Order: sequence, then structure tokens, then C-alpha cells
Amino acid sequence: FLPTALHPDLLSVYDRVRLMHTGQFELSDYSFQALPILLHDLWARLTQVPLPDFSGVPWPNPTEGQIFEQTGLLLSQPQALLWLAIWKLPYLLVDLCVGIAIAWAVPRKHARFAGALWMLHPLALYASGAFAKYEPYMLLPLVLGLGSLIRGRTTRAMILVGVACAMRIYPLVLVVPLAIAAGRTTRERLECAALAGVPLACVLGASAVGSALAWWLAPPAAVALWYGYRAIRAGRGEWIAAGVLAVGVALALPSLLDRLGTSQYSVENIFHHAAFLNSGATRAADIGALSPFLLAYGALVLWLLHKSGSVAAADRPGFAFEALLLAAACLFGLSFFHPQYVALLAALACLCLHRARGLASAHGLQVLGALLSLLAFPGGHTTVQLFLPLDPTNVASLPEPAVALPLALADVPWPTLGRTLLALGGAWMALEILRRDRRANAAPSREPWLWIGVAAWPIALVLYVGCCLRPAVTVLRPSGEQLGATLVKGAAPLDFRVGDAQPSGLLVTTSQPVAVGPRRWRVQFFAETTTDGKPDAEIVLDHEELYPGAIEGLSPGTLRIPLDRVQLDPNVRYRAVLFNETPAAQVEQRVLALERVAASELLGDVASSAALRLREAGLSIFGAGEASAQTWH
Repeated sequence: FLPTALHPDLLSVYDRVRLMHTGQFELSDYSFQALPILLHDLWARLTQVPLPDFSGVPWPNPTEGQIFEQTGLLLSQPQALLWLAIWKLPYLLVDLCVGIAIAWAVPRKHARFAGALWMLHPLALYASGAFAKYEPYMLLPLVLGLGSLIRGRTTRAMILVGVACAMRIYPLVLVVPLAIAAGRTTRERLECAALAGVPLACVLGASAVGSALAWWLAPPAAVALWYGYRAIRAGRGEWIAAGVLAVGVALALPSLLDRLGTSQYSVENIFHHAAFLNSGATRAADIGALSPFLLAYGALVLWLLHKSGSVAAADRPGFAFEALLLAAACLFGLSFFHPQYVALLAALACLCLHRARGLASAHGLQVLGALLSLLAFPGGHTTVQLFLPLDPTNVASLPEPAVALPLALADVPWPTLGRTLLALGGAWMALEILRRDRRANAAPSREPWLWIGVAAWPIALVLYVGCCLRPAVTVLRPSGEQLGATLVKGAAPLDFRVGDAQPSGLLVTTSQPVAVGPRRWRVQFFAETTTDGKPDAEIVLDHEELYPGAIEGLSPGTLRIPLDRVQLDPNVRYRAVLFNETPAAQVEQRVLALERVAASELLGDVASSAALRLREAGLSIFGAGEASAQTWH
């Protein structure tokens, strides 16, 4: 996967490193992302690889289409595949270390299975290999911490878990269950939770100070505070010291929040992501809002508090592992999550599958559910467009998996089915753990559902290619420049299906502001069944019909395409194509016509272009000469 797949998040991370090198940002400006940015910066300095330039993206509120368009431009450069392989190489190296750490953290007789499962796990390969996100940076300290917990080193374990939380904020959902399971008394649990928060506190404190010296002083200061606390623990001076510390935190908190709030990568972004935990809420007149995640998570915490006292000391680390697995099951089964987060579920499953006979089958159901959920992730940028490096021109036009399916199967709510399987797998895990059916010789490798879920991922890729080869599947691709229109958040896409009741209109945003935008648009509608390339319907929009996007919180230049003027057939999928009738001189990007091609033809173009690009990359790696290029190909 190194030179062939990525998500633009990888390029944006290295772009932030570039901004640091040019003096436009400082490390402290990234706050919650400071540690990953620092690691990427060190790798860039070590390899001296060119850094991607995302300055063409209109931050801080770009559209998804603008990001992928800039990504395509960056990847079109001759050496892009070689650069991409180098940018992603540390993910592979740390991924290998995570596999070794997993084998170290489980009992010896299960080490080979656990390590091999991680190295071949589709969720792990997807998150770090195809999606190209730095989840291994978070998982390595997390797994090392859990391995330390097994060996009775609780302090080291909680600090390493805290480092994982400082790398990626969402593992914080694991801290409370881990503290309850690892500690026997309220004091011990509070100490465990505090230790897990120390690395993040150091990062935020150093970010708030904004001095390079603070990054060096924060860790030893935290160590000194911990040993100072241990010296006066349960003594007369404990409450005095606690009061002094509380006053100091209260005095520093306003300036801390003010400093962190000035960066778009800090507090506001974290609260935005925290809102995902309530995204699955259901409303009823008598109970207000109910969050399934918080309900299940609260039930888990109560169960841990109830059971923790009866767990033997020798089995407490295993009990903690199970608690973390159930907390992750709550997160991924009952709330919205970004696709790369699933690597956390994969790592915890590899650590726990030997604990009970049915856990492997339950996890197999989760793996299958994750596949179905991600196949139709909004925007499609987590499926087909991950392979944009192979052919930046044509990959963006490939049909999404749900679109390429036969009509009857395309109507199946795949994301809903996938999320249901994720939640069902988590419930299955909870039942197996509640049964307390632990067997020393549990053999998860023999459980069929695990291997069904794992095998479904490569099978899905083969089925996608097969669907694209069907003659009935056709797509539209730009005949000239890229289409200058993208999806608005919360609006209907350009590809849409007319149900029994025709929608009133579509919202489409362009990169052209209203003031300098075109005065006239022509919109053509092509039905999925069209074979002659002629539109089924057409309307013309004048300037006054531009939707006031800025007033509604949308991008300026948003177009509202009314559908009450055209006659569209029910239960038919359409593609809306925009033409810029009167382009303004100030506007560089224009909306041009698209051509209709067979998906199989487009797939062949992608394969040919990919082979050529990989052969060229082989020349740059192996030196020169046709023999070397052919060997690499």
C-alpha cells in the first residue's frame, strides 16, 4: 500500500510540518496534535523528503472537493509515488513494532496468533496502510502500557496509556474503565486516571506557554510532582499540597484556555469531535435526548465498579483488557467515528481474543460490520478515492461501491447494516465476558466468523472490480478540466436518486464566490439508464438564483438547483452536470462538460496508468535501465 493509497489527511499533516519550517506556525499552535507533528517533523528532517504544499486549499473551511483536487495535483508530479512511500514508511515501521508489542503483551502460547492476526488484520491494514493515518503512533505506547500492566507495573502502564491519549485524543474513552479495573480502591483509581492525564497535561501546558524551553521542562516537572505526591501521600501535607495545586490550576486555567483557543487545531476541534459521542441520539417527547453510547458506557462503568472488588489480583490485568475491549465496542458500535479509528478496535481485539471462546467470532462480526460501514462512508473518500495515487486523473471518477452494485443490491442500506453488525458484535462480546467462560486453551483461530470477517475485505475488492466490468455500469468523467463543483455538507450529492416523491432541489457549492461568479449556469440531468449520452432534462439558472450560502452557514457561491422545473422519473438515479455559460475573467476554475464512459474502460485506464507510474517509480528507486524498471514492474 505504501505508494498506492492515502487519505489527504496524510498530506495535510506534512503540510503543517512545512508551515513550521517556513515560520508560519509553531509546534505549540497544534496543541493536541503536537506530538504527532513533532514525529513527522523529525522524519522529514531525517529523510529530507520534499513536503506537500496545501497552500492552494482555502483553509480553514475548504470543501471536500477542493481538498481532493489539490491532492490530485500534488500526486500528479513524477516523483509523487516515491515521496508517498517515504512519507508513509514510518507508519509501516511503527506498525511492525505494534505487532511485536502485541505478541509480547499476551500469554506466550497465544503470542504467535495475536501477532500474526495484527499483521494481517484488515482494520489495521486499512487504517495505517491504505488510509495512511498515524494510528500506530498512538497504538504502540497503548499496547506497551497494557503489556506493562500484565507485568504489574501499573505506574508505567498508565503513563504509557497517557502518551497514547496525547497522540490521539479519542483513547481517552479508555481511561476511566482502565482506572477502575486496574485500581482496587478509590485512591488508586484516581491516581491511575491522573497518571494517564499527565502526558496530555504536559503537552497542553507547554503549548500554552509557547516556549521551546517549556517542552523540555514539562516532563521532569511532572515527574517531580508525582514523586512529591508519593512522599506526602496519605500524610498531613497531602490536603495542603492539593489545595495549593488546585489554586494554581484555577489561576492558570483562563490563560491556558485563551492560548489554546487561538489555534484551529485545539479546543474547538476537540469539542467538535466530542459531539460525535452523542451523534446517535434518539429523541422522544418524554425523555428529551438519549445517547446510546453514553448509556452503554455508563452501564459499563457501573458494571466495572460492581465487579472490580471480586476480581482476584492475578486476574485484574485480564479484567482490565476486557474492560477496554467493551469500551471500544461502545465507541464503534454506538457513535460516529472516523474510519481510521478502527485500528484501536483491532489492537484491543488481538490482545483479548484468547480470553474467552466466543470473542473471536464476535470480533469477526465487527470486522464485517466495519467493512459494510466504510463502503458507503459519506463522500466516498474512504473507499475508491484512497487509490488516488495510482491515477489522479481517473480514480476520482470511478463509481462508488454502492453505485456500482446492481440496482436491487444498491438499495440495501449498507452503512446501517454495517453499524448494526458492529453493535451486535459488541453486545456478543459483552455476553461472552459476562459468562466468565475463560478457558486457558481457547482456540480463536478455529472460530469461523473471525475468518469470514477477515476474508470479506479482499473479496469485497474483487466484487467491486467485477461490478465495474458489467456493461450496464457507466460513469461520467471530465472531458477537460476537473468539474468545479463539490458536495455541500448536509446537501444532496450531484449523484442522486429520485424516490417516490421528487426532491425540491439540490445544493451544490463551487469555488467561485458570488461576487465574481458566473452569471448563468446550465444544468443537465443524465439518467443512469441513458446510453446515447444525451441529457434527459435541462434547466438554466441565472445569477439571482445563486443561493446566499454565507447567510446559511454554507460556502459563498452555493447554487440551489430547483427540480420543480424538470420532469424526473421516480426510482431512477441521476447525475447533474453543470456548465458555466458566462465565465467571469476573474475566475480561474471553470465548470466543463463531462463524458460518459463505461466503468470497465475507466478501470482499464487506471490499471494502465498505475502500471506506468509504478514502473517510473522503479526507475527512480533502482537507478536506471529498462531491466531494472521491468523487474520493479
